[in-house]
Amino acid sequence: MKKLLGLALALAMIPSLAFGAGPVTLYVNGMDREDFKDQPIVRDEGLFLPLRCLVESMGMKVNWDGDKKTATVGDVAMTVGKKDYLARGEKRTMAVAPFIEKNRTYVPLDFLTEGMKLPAIWDGKHRAAVVGTYKGDPAFTPNETVTYGNITFSLPKGWRLGCFLFLAIMNSAVFNI
Repeated sequence: MKKLLGLALALAMIPSLAFGAGPVTLYVNGMDREDFKDQPIVRDEGLFLPLRCLVESMGMKVNWDGDKKTATVGDVAMTVGKKDYLARGEKRTMAVAPFIEKNRTYVPLDFLTEGMKLPAIWDGKHRAAVVGTYKGDPAFTPNETVTYGNITFSLPKGWRLGCFLFLAIMNSAVFNI
């Protein structure tokens, strides 16, 4: 009984050994894509991404030829199970061949970076992948400037209402109103 209790305690303290390495966090164009039906797969120290949901979330279209098991995105075409593919008329080679799992085509990260010319990185230590670029918020356009002493602040439209609401909330929290 003591050995069993000791083993259970050891496994509880080391979750990565007890339950696997955990899920991969995927960011596409700066957005966390945990809502993807098909999540990335880590296999043989490599990261594989679900081709269709990834590229369609970036506004591209995938054409699938089920007879040949070939996926085409723009001017890039690859065949499941083969390392060689065509990118802009040029023959290229992936490190690992794409595969199908649960009726979904998974491609290695190098296919995205080298073949499709998408910016993509994989942080194996933190199990996070970033594909695309973060566009961020639109540039800030000041609507009003306020000077306090020798410092001038550029503020967005409606900043006074925001400050009023913040102070009202803080006031009610402090005085329990």
